[in-house]
Amino acid sequence: MTLDPKAAAHALLDARMAGRKLAEPPGPDPVDWEEGYAIQDALIEATDSPVVGWKIGATSQKAQARLGVDGPFSGPLFERWVTESPAEVATPESALRIVEPEVAASLAADLPPRPTPYTADEIAGAVRALHPAFEIVDRRIADRPGESGGFAGTPYWFPADAGANAAFVLGPACETWRELDATAIAVSVTLDGAAKTDGLSGNAMGGPLVALGWVVEHLRARGIGLKAGQFVTTGVITDIFEVQPGETVGADYGPLGTISLQMSGY
Repeated sequence: MTLDPKAAAHALLDARMAGRKLAEPPGPDPVDWEEGYAIQDALIEATDSPVVGWKIGATSQKAQARLGVDGPFSGPLFERWVTESPAEVATPESALRIVEPEVAASLAADLPPRPTPYTADEIAGAVRALHPAFEIVDRRIADRPGESGGFAGTPYWFPADAGANAAFVLGPACETWRELDATAIAVSVTLDGAAKTDGLSGNAMGGPLVALGWVVEHLRARGIGLKAGQFVTTGVITDIFEVQPGETVGADYGPLGTISLQMSGY
């Protein structure tokens, strides 16, 4: 059977819209990153909601080893599944409901595709603000025999399936971020008011600007640019955990501000 990126993308999108998991992958497994991103491109084309941001996954060696990948991957964030804090996020019964505290960077200037790489100064100069953020992670393909936890199997379905994004919560903008050490922003996370986990912004690839640079260059190589007003969320900076319907998770990022979400089900 030959992989059909458009058919796979439509099956993944239909499952996401219906709040269900596919019992089997929507076609043969992608054999490499190129095939995974070909499905992602078709998914973006098929989704009736604009891309307002991008995510990066597998930013640590631990995460890469767990997922069986040799580096990070990216995924689009669609307006339909992005909300601002304080937020209520509704998830289907089959959802993993994994929450990842992250730092997001919003842009004040375009970073269009071009033949030559962007410098770190050019990328930093395009950043308007840093934000506290939560990514809610899920996948649209059910575990296959011998798998558990929703993260086994070929890794190339991750970019195909929108980077395993389920929803995204964006916190307040900190436009004075240049006065901070962006690699040492501390976050403390609570679940229903009790301490849950903590971390530092540098835990994701050494800091949000480093991760942002990876996304910019990764997209540039694929002929994709970033636009003013879009944002990039730069990877989990704490332990990951699940939040059940009825529970509320909050996070204090110090100078970046606070963020909260209440999980609900349907």
